[in-house]
Amino acid sequence: MKTEEVLWKEQIREAALRFLADRPSYAFPVEQIAARIRKDNAIDHDFDESHVNDALAVLEGYGLVRRVNRKLSGLVDFQATSEGVTFRERNYP
Repeated sequence: MKTEEVLWKEQIREAALRFLADRPSYAFPVEQIAARIRKDNAIDHDFDESHVNDALAVLEGYGLVRRVNRKLSGLVDFQATSEGVTFRERNYP
């Protein structure tokens, strides 16, 4: 049986993937992804950007999102891959 913490982390991953896969042509920073998840009230618990960053690392490991380095800066954005868009369409209608 899944614990509440595991379900909560799954919700963050799902919300992040939904946001990115709905906008596959664009890359977004972690701060903007976290702000959008808060705005959509997709998560019932309090969370911060480190939780979103952890969720994005898991999604990146599965090949559903990728890191995009900004030119002329050390900042990193995230973008949905084609596999991520397909996964979102099939699993999160």
